[in-house]
Amino acid sequence: MFQMGLFENPYVSGAKAERVVGSAKSAAVGMDAQRASQVLLQNRTDKAGRATLPMKAGATVYVLGNIKAESVAQYGYKVIDGNASPRPSAKGADYVLVNMSATTNPEATTSPAWPSRRAGR
Repeated sequence: MFQMGLFENPYVSGAKAERVVGSAKSAAVGMDAQRASQVLLQNRTDKAGRATLPMKAGATVYVLGNIKAESVAQYGYKVIDGNASPRPSAKGADYVLVNMSATTNPEATTSPAWPSRRAGR
């Protein structure tokens, strides 16, 4: 952080922040980061000491969100497509893959608390 100059000039230019924060370019970069990210919330081991990853061959995988069932199936997994309608249960799946996306909420920047911060007032 020191090399980034945060200590010499810790203040943000309000005009620059208005151009960058929430811009289409920033949103696109954020979406790319989300698409490239996977988070393993729990890599627990079972009683035999086996961890969640790597997934066992031929396992049943429940997918939900922006994950194509065909993409998972091509690796030899049995897939329960949680995006189907009506939505099937994940019961019986060995693994569950969920992809959630954050969305930009334009209302968030127009809340009563924001105007004074945004304009540097």
